[in-house]
Amino acid sequence: MKAAPRRAIVDYLKNCHVASERRACHLVGIARRVYSYQSCKDPQTALRLRMKELAMARMRYGYRKIGTLLKREGFPHSMGMLYRVYREEGLSLRYRPGRRSRAQVTRPQRKPVSRPDQAWSLDFLADQLSNGNRFRCLTIVD
Repeated sequence: MKAAPRRAIVDYLKNCHVASERRACHLVGIARRVYSYQSCKDPQTALRLRMKELAMARMRYGYRKIGTLLKREGFPHSMGMLYRVYREEGLSLRYRPGRRSRAQVTRPQRKPVSRPDQAWSLDFLADQLSNGNRFRCLTIVD
């Protein structure tokens, strides 16, 4: 579990169960330094809001295409930072592996059969006897 949910649990323990900060941090398993840490990093709210707007307008765009649109609008960013913000906002696209394309081969029309031994059909059948022995058959139809 990350630090933010643990901080919320420590706050809950401090307020509702009147536990000391030291005791609550110990119960949750978080260092007191981590609990009291205040980030000095820029939250980049304007970038986040614009990224969400673009993602809602263009559902199938990934972070690279959105990054191109943001660059046109004048947002300075690196692709690594953009990817991090994209993931934090939960905008990630679902991974879909590429579908295999089969060669489209058209079969020629079968000629009508007029006499025996012109068309054959065969298939393998498998079954199991009541005593557990398995057997396979090759069935041939003329």
